[in-house]
Amino acid sequence: MPSAFFPRGVNFAVMRLSYRRMKAITSRCFISFRHHLLLFSTYLVIPTALALNLEIISPGLTHTAGNMVPSTITLAGPAFDVSIAKLRAVRQDLNITHTYLYDERIDDCVTFQNSVQDLTARWYYRSHDARNMLAIILPGCIESAQVNQLAASWNVLFISTANSAPSLHDKSQSPSWVTTNLYPSSYYGDIFCRLAEFHKWTGIEILLDENSAGFYVLAATLTRATMKKRRVETVYTTYSSAQGLQRMINFREFLQQFSTRNRSKIDGVWKRHFAFPHLVFFYSVLLFLGTPAQLRLLLSVASLMNMTQGDYVFMASLPFPWQGFGNFSWQRNNDDDDIIREAYRSLLLVTMIDLTVNLPSALPAMLASWIDRYRKVPFYRNLNLSIEPTLPQLTSTTAALEILGQILNEVRLTPTFDYQDGTAMANKFVNRTFSTTVGNMSFDRNGERGPLLVTSSYFDPSTGGFKIYLRSEINEGDFLWSFVRNVEWHNGSRLPPNQPVCGYLGDAPACQTNNSSNGGLLSLIVIVVIIVSGGILAFNQIRARSPTWWQIEHDLIRPPMPKFGSSLERDDSIISFLLQNHKRPPPESVGWKSRTPTRVQDLLKNRHHETQHDGLTTP
Repeated sequence: MPSAFFPRGVNFAVMRLSYRRMKAITSRCFISFRHHLLLFSTYLVIPTALALNLEIISPGLTHTAGNMVPSTITLAGPAFDVSIAKLRAVRQDLNITHTYLYDERIDDCVTFQNSVQDLTARWYYRSHDARNMLAIILPGCIESAQVNQLAASWNVLFISTANSAPSLHDKSQSPSWVTTNLYPSSYYGDIFCRLAEFHKWTGIEILLDENSAGFYVLAATLTRATMKKRRVETVYTTYSSAQGLQRMINFREFLQQFSTRNRSKIDGVWKRHFAFPHLVFFYSVLLFLGTPAQLRLLLSVASLMNMTQGDYVFMASLPFPWQGFGNFSWQRNNDDDDIIREAYRSLLLVTMIDLTVNLPSALPAMLASWIDRYRKVPFYRNLNLSIEPTLPQLTSTTAALEILGQILNEVRLTPTFDYQDGTAMANKFVNRTFSTTVGNMSFDRNGERGPLLVTSSYFDPSTGGFKIYLRSEINEGDFLWSFVRNVEWHNGSRLPPNQPVCGYLGDAPACQTNNSSNGGLLSLIVIVVIIVSGGILAFNQIRARSPTWWQIEHDLIRPPMPKFGSSLERDDSIISFLLQNHKRPPPESVGWKSRTPTRVQDLLKNRHHETQHDGLTTP
């Protein structure tokens, strides 16, 4: 190496040694670099080898005609977009495709319920890749039970976010179904039945407007079935407020029949025991399932008929406060506001979702991201936010996707886990609590979200609002009402019973004391003595007037000839007699379906609405 390039005094031997050492170190570093590069490339390959293709389908409605539905795919869509984008960012090895299944020609819940299986099965057999994992995440209206039948037969994961059904509690029918739904859908029947039991009502009347939201139709169906199963007597009447249909209702006529059915127990005891022994006439509790506009009309008429003074209980229900369900406030700046305010003192309001305890703390930030999607995606049909975002639906959808992502992170560490096993995936949800951006979410042994907070409220005239007096308590599938405070009812603290304390006939066992029994026996003895004495007196007078009193005329002992129509051998003989001797049927029989002969039913049929009796027939 030329010395001209180095200053004097440099030890070239040392430089040569240092050069050799540096070369060895560089060689070792290169080998180490190649080793780590190989390891790094291995880590890069592993996720590619375990990449998961996830198909998510969401059947649903895009719009509705008439009544608004809070869980259409267009209203739930922003939650799908935001949550799936987060999943893709966190799990780059997760290939997610999301498909909405809909038919623009279908615009109501009942029709979609009847069509959802065909719509879903068509996609499954034509478009689904059998090599991919499939999850059905359903915004839903009232069709979850129908979708569950398909999911169970295909063994794919099914998550409902706005609806459930009692079959969810039967894992033999619903092995792959879990729900983040805030609606207590699977308890709709229990809610009102348990409320009747809580207040010791043995029967109620149900009035359903079939032109209302799908929630009311489903709640009426399940309530009627549950009450019949638990032997709670009901009268069930349906009508439609839709214009152009011949099923409108005359509220005055209906309330007249309702009140008549109650009075018949008091005013006409003989009718129960002789004319219609198998019928049990009804009560002072009416459950109305329909819009607040129709409820307002009903209470206006009830007020004019003096039925809002505390003797009758009217019940209504609200899924949750939202513009699509109408305004249940008494204050509308109408002429009848004061009448409705006073009538509301006879009203109980059952709210299915208590938003005061179900709103997450991170809601403002989440709401901003959802609103951004509404304004950017024309398909969601809410560019100008004319429709209020449905918070229960948006939060439930967000939770479903976030929890699914957490479970997929867990099971990827288990190479033998079968992603296509919907039952195995559903079992990962049960009996667990997950932390999500919408709060902690717990699932019970059935895969149902909890707690579900349902409330029953009474109207507080001092504030003009409703005050909660009962709150739901659900334990392992058993719905109960929990006491919060005493109810205030027309200056009292108790709701009226659906029958007098001692019964309509005064024959309740609790009222049969020893004193009353002794008094009754004494009265009976006095009556017998009077009858016997009168008989003896009459006998002596006849004997004194005629010495041949003991002889009987021949014509009197001849058997009478039977007259046409006078036979009492048939069960309907007394009814036939009534028809022959009265111009119109007794009022308590209007609208009842029973063992009354067909010709009587024809006379009693109401052409405007349909009333059915679900009472318990007595032998």
